[in-house]
Amino acid sequence: MGKKLMSLTELNNTIQKLHSAITSINSKIHQAEERTSKLEDWFSEIRQTEKNKEKRIKRNEQNL
Repeated sequence: MGKKLMSLTELNNTIQKLHSAITSINSKIHQAEERTSKLEDWFSEIRQTEKNKEKRIKRNEQNL
């Protein structure tokens, strides 16, 4: 009975360690997704700014 109890305790500890590791990995994935989203937004803003700049340049050229 003592060995079974020890084995169950070890199994429980292993499960807790796995749970902690998975939680940590999920947190890191979430952080990476947030950073990726921010970068995508930033690149989108840059592209839009460039498009607006090109439009202004074309308008200015046509007005000359």
